Amino acid sequence: MLISVGISVGISIIWMLLVQFLPRIAIWVAFALAIVLLIITAMVFFLDAQRQLARATGWAVFLALFALLMAIILIFYIIVHNRRISYCGIFLQNATYMIK
Repeated sequence: MLISVGISVGISIIWMLLVQFLPRIAIWVAFALAIVLLIITAMVFFLDAQRQLARATGWAVFLALFALLMAIILIFYIIVHNRRISYCGIFLQNATYMIK
Protein backbone atom coordinates (compact mmCIF):
# COMPACT_ATOMS: atom_id res chain seq x y z
CA MET A 1 0.00 0.00 0.00
CA LEU A 2 2.80 2.38 0.88
CA ILE A 3 4.55 1.66 -2.42
CA SER A 4 1.42 2.55 -4.41
CA VAL A 5 1.06 5.80 -2.47
CA GLY A 6 4.67 6.65 -3.26
CA ILE A 7 4.20 5.88 -6.95
CA SER A 8 1.03 8.02 -7.02
CA VAL A 9 2.79 10.94 -5.36
CA GLY A 10 5.70 10.64 -7.82
CA ILE A 11 3.42 10.57 -10.86
CA SER A 12 1.37 13.51 -9.55
CA ILE A 13 4.50 15.62 -8.99
CA ILE A 14 5.72 14.84 -12.51
CA TRP A 15 2.28 15.75 -13.88
CA MET A 16 2.20 18.99 -11.87
CA LEU A 17 5.60 20.01 -13.23
CA LEU A 18 4.57 19.11 -16.76
CA VAL A 19 1.39 21.20 -16.54
CA GLN A 20 3.21 24.11 -14.93
CA PHE A 21 6.18 24.31 -17.29
CA LEU A 22 4.94 22.67 -20.53
CA PRO A 23 1.16 23.18 -20.55
CA ARG A 24 0.68 22.81 -24.30
CA ILE A 25 2.45 19.46 -24.28
CA ALA A 26 0.61 18.24 -21.16
CA ILE A 27 -2.72 17.95 -22.97
CA TRP A 28 -1.21 15.89 -25.78
CA VAL A 29 0.59 13.70 -23.25
CA ALA A 30 -2.72 13.05 -21.48
CA PHE A 31 -4.38 11.96 -24.73
CA ALA A 32 -1.42 9.81 -25.76
CA LEU A 33 -1.25 8.08 -22.39
CA ALA A 34 -5.00 7.46 -22.42
CA ILE A 35 -4.77 5.78 -25.84
CA VAL A 36 -1.73 3.71 -24.82
CA LEU A 37 -3.37 2.58 -21.59
CA LEU A 38 -6.60 1.63 -23.37
CA ILE A 39 -4.64 -0.47 -25.88
CA ILE A 40 -2.65 -2.13 -23.08
CA THR A 41 -5.89 -2.84 -21.22
CA ALA A 42 -7.36 -4.44 -24.33
CA MET A 43 -4.26 -6.59 -24.79
CA VAL A 44 -4.41 -7.75 -21.18
CA PHE A 45 -8.07 -8.69 -21.54
CA PHE A 46 -7.42 -10.52 -24.83
CA LEU A 47 -4.37 -12.41 -23.59
CA ASP A 48 -5.78 -13.31 -20.19
CA ALA A 49 -9.30 -14.13 -21.34
CA GLN A 50 -8.99 -17.85 -20.60
CA ARG A 51 -7.23 -17.63 -17.25
CA GLN A 52 -7.88 -15.94 -13.90
CA LEU A 53 -8.89 -12.45 -15.06
CA ALA A 54 -12.48 -13.14 -16.04
CA ARG A 55 -14.41 -15.94 -14.41
CA ALA A 56 -17.48 -15.39 -16.55
CA THR A 57 -17.06 -16.59 -20.13
CA GLY A 58 -17.03 -13.84 -22.72
CA TRP A 59 -16.67 -10.81 -20.47
CA ALA A 60 -12.94 -10.42 -21.06
CA VAL A 61 -13.39 -10.34 -24.83
CA PHE A 62 -16.25 -7.86 -24.53
CA LEU A 63 -14.20 -5.58 -22.27
CA ALA A 64 -11.20 -5.83 -24.60
CA LEU A 65 -13.31 -4.83 -27.58
CA PHE A 66 -14.81 -2.00 -25.54
CA ALA A 67 -11.32 -0.72 -24.62
CA LEU A 68 -10.25 -0.86 -28.27
CA LEU A 69 -13.41 0.95 -29.31
CA MET A 70 -12.73 3.68 -26.75
CA ALA A 71 -9.15 4.05 -28.05
CA ILE A 72 -10.43 4.37 -31.63
CA ILE A 73 -13.03 6.95 -30.56
CA LEU A 74 -10.32 8.91 -28.74
CA ILE A 75 -8.07 8.86 -31.82
CA PHE A 76 -10.99 10.03 -33.96
CA TYR A 77 -11.72 12.80 -31.44
CA ILE A 78 -8.11 13.98 -31.60
CA ILE A 79 -8.19 14.07 -35.40
CA VAL A 80 -11.52 15.91 -35.60
CA HIS A 81 -10.95 18.37 -32.74
CA ASN A 82 -7.25 19.08 -33.22
CA ARG A 83 -7.71 22.85 -33.12
CA ARG A 84 -9.85 22.78 -29.96
CA ILE A 85 -7.25 20.68 -28.18
CA SER A 86 -4.57 23.19 -29.19
CA TYR A 87 -6.74 26.00 -27.81
CA CYS A 88 -7.00 24.13 -24.52
CA GLY A 89 -3.22 24.13 -24.35
CA ILE A 90 -3.16 27.88 -24.93
CA PHE A 91 -5.74 28.49 -22.20
CA LEU A 92 -3.86 26.23 -19.82
CA GLN A 93 -0.65 28.09 -20.62
CA ASN A 94 -2.33 31.43 -19.87
CA ALA A 95 -3.76 30.05 -16.64
CA THR A 96 -0.34 28.91 -15.44
CA TYR A 97 1.20 32.25 -16.28
CA MET A 98 -1.44 34.04 -14.21
CA ILE A 99 -0.25 32.21 -11.12
CA LYS A 100 3.35 33.31 -11.55
